[in-house]
Amino acid sequence: MNEISISLSYKVQGGDIFDDLEKDLKEEYIINVQSKPGTAAMGIWDSMVEIIVNVELKDYVMIVLGGAAWDLVKAGSRSFFLRPLVQAFEKLEKQHEYFDYTSLRLKFQDTEIVVYGLKKLLSSRLGTTMPLITIIIL
Repeated sequence: MNEISISLSYKVQGGDIFDDLEKDLKEEYIINVQSKPGTAAMGIWDSMVEIIVNVELKDYVMIVLGGAAWDLVKAGSRSFFLRPLVQAFEKLEKQHEYFDYTSLRLKFQDTEIVVYGLKKLLSSRLGTTMPLITIIIL
């Protein structure tokens, strides 16, 4: 079983765009999608994405350093697959020009990392952030 869960909250000025995203992700992850009161600041849909990884950051980093790709980590019977999440958000970004991120939170059992100013390209930001975390931990 994938040991990652996702919480997505958003402020919206347009129609709800998250039904397909939720359908795409619910087979792989525990997901919670909530609309928050208020107006969107920058885009029509401002979202706060929280990715909860059920492992300590140092253990995750050690698995990646052992040769696993950052988005397809597997250790024994434990799975930490980020690729379906990245693909689902890439699809959402392509379909909705005014969708952006207020923040991305990566929560490990012992550490929380918050990234602001994403606007688009969750996949490229995760692709930059996760290897950088590995370097910093060393």
